[in-house]
Amino acid sequence: MKKVLIKSSAEAEDIICIFPLLHVLKEKYKADEINIIIESDYKFLLEGLPFESRCWDLPADKKSYLGIHHWAYNLHDIFNIDLSIDLEDSLKSSFINLCFNPKVRLGSRKGIRYFINNYKLRKDFEINKLMYGLDILGEFLEDDFSILKVGHKFENTEILEYPYVVLYLDELENDWALWVDILDQFDEQSFVFWTNKDKSSLDDLYSKLSKRNSYIVKDNSNLKDLGLLLENSKGLVTNQTWAAQYANYLNIDSVLINEAKLKEISFFKGTSLEFDPSKESNFDEMIKKIQAHLSI
Repeated sequence: MKKVLIKSSAEAEDIICIFPLLHVLKEKYKADEINIIIESDYKFLLEGLPFESRCWDLPADKKSYLGIHHWAYNLHDIFNIDLSIDLEDSLKSSFINLCFNPKVRLGSRKGIRYFINNYKLRKDFEINKLMYGLDILGEFLEDDFSILKVGHKFENTEILEYPYVVLYLDELENDWALWVDILDQFDEQSFVFWTNKDKSSLDDLYSKLSKRNSYIVKDNSNLKDLGLLLENSKGLVTNQTWAAQYANYLNIDSVLINEAKLKEISFFKGTSLEFDPSKESNFDEMIKKIQAHLSI
């Protein structure tokens, strides 16, 4: 039974970026158990994978080196680790992996980490969120994953009969006037809101939208619900980078309308189009590009 331990950074984009690595570990390395040590509000993103991974939080009172050792020594659910990968690239993250005594420790060769990580990489790889884990695992497995394509498809039994676009807008009340201007540029388009807000609390917002388009609300109780919605949609329009990337992982095209810059993950089959609304002077032209991108 092959067991893997990963120390990952916490940002939503970082978690999405390790999806290709997790696929390789499951499909190429044939890992039976993947453990991820991660302190993040975005751990739920791992629910969107077609296989299970186990997440562990380092307790707040165990952040010292002595505390880390005590926590690892007493965490009996992680044992007999075959391979560990340090994606955070810090002395402390390397020490965390060391405390679980894995047979092979992959990570940076810099400084004292040269002695902590016992698999001696033949070269230093550039530390970036997308390729680093695949690079060092590729050297270990003697394989090249630079042209890898990964994805997932949900088996959807609930199919809406009309072509629709999924909307996921976080904190939409703050920018609702902007989104009314954008959405009202569409004509006779069906939208499905994926939201955790009660429909009654959004009635005032919806009342401002043009009646030329139709809107229904779906509860976002879990990530699988979003995947099921996206599976038969024309695409996703969102203001969240992780949501745009997750749609691409499902081979669904997405549109990101946000000032944040999207890191497009070449290993995913879907593609993204992005707009910074503060720099768009012509919403009509933007909508035409969105319609072309989503084929609506």
